[in-house]
Amino acid sequence: MPSEIDVRVKRDIAAHGWHVVKVAEDDVGPAHAFTIGLHETWAHPEVVVTGPDLDVLHRLVNAVGEDVREGRRFEADRAYEGIVAGLRCHFRAVHPANYRDFLGYAGWYYGGPGFPALQCVWPDAQGRFPWDEGFPEPLLREQPELGQPVHPAAGRRGPDGG
Repeated sequence: MPSEIDVRVKRDIAAHGWHVVKVAEDDVGPAHAFTIGLHETWAHPEVVVTGPDLDVLHRLVNAVGEDVREGRRFEADRAYEGIVAGLRCHFRAVHPANYRDFLGYAGWYYGGPGFPALQCVWPDAQGRFPWDEGFPEPLLREQPELGQPVHPAAGRRGPDGG
């Protein structure tokens, strides 16, 4: 019998095209939010964003979802303006080795890691991204590079992402 959460995920996807999962910061990694359903509904990669504030992350992921619903497509290794007013975001492909830690419940939904995913990376106050010179060291923990084959946290979260 499906859990209440399973039912809610499926209901949200049917009603809106995606569901957002929020995961609090823990000893494994930073807080993050991710979509489930963008791939199924619009053949678009799922999206994950990490950072210090779950409510902000939730709004950012929903803004990406709204753009996808309106027909906008996001691709790896490109920056995009206008997702959230005044914020330029860069998208990077997520390596499947990081799916369990950062997209765990999406793996349940899709029956494994056979779905594409993008990390939405946000800049610092000066517009620099984590790979740019001068990006503040403390913010690097907030945005681990999920495109690398093995993130230091890989394999330490449970199968449901929590």
